[in-house]
Amino acid sequence: LRAAFAGEIGRLDGMGNHHGPHLANRESICFAWHGWGGFSLRLGRTTLTVDPGFSPPGTYGPWHTPNRNAPGYDEYFAKFRPDYLLITHGHFDHFDIETVRRVEAGAHPTFIASRAAVDVLAGQIGVERERLLALEPGEGADLPASLPASLPASLPASLPASLPANQPFRVLAYQGVHWMTGEEGDIAARKMARPDRYGVMPCGGPMLQYILQTCLGHIYISGDTLLQ
Repeated sequence: LRAAFAGEIGRLDGMGNHHGPHLANRESICFAWHGWGGFSLRLGRTTLTVDPGFSPPGTYGPWHTPNRNAPGYDEYFAKFRPDYLLITHGHFDHFDIETVRRVEAGAHPTFIASRAAVDVLAGQIGVERERLLALEPGEGADLPASLPASLPASLPASLPASLPANQPFRVLAYQGVHWMTGEEGDIAARKMARPDRYGVMPCGGPMLQYILQTCLGHIYISGDTLLQ
């Protein structure tokens, strides 16, 4: 997991216990790691979860190796009910479809993901389209917005000025580099679409890296992208 933060930072451990700036202080960004590439952020009163993978043994077939650091669902929901859930790409350790199904049932967040992932969220999990924000590399949105705005596909040399305090954040999506994504991932996902491989690769689509531009600072989320 690689994540870069700018601003005053607090920390939440895996159980959601707080260390650092007080959560009531809106000038704090608090972080909790959930194992693998999954984590939650609290930005003032807004909660966001990225790539959760909590499925216990037996959820999938013999191929599945569970996340040893995952919280239990009761523990997770006691501390986190995300307003937003981001998915970076379609591999099982970042798009755990059964975990996402449980989070959808327990919290009904707005999902931010590629169009390929959004189609799975709508078609297989039944998430309402009004809570699905599909982004491709070079697109972004002010949240809670329903339509993305066109942005340059390359990372900007400098980020725009911070948002006002009453705007939770702006999300910007960029092309990442990772094996079995893009066209290669589309082919692999089609091959994995069989009962004995359920959950291995819910979708193809791009490797998305994100920048969250918030009134509390800027946050970079790499997913599994290769940093060059």
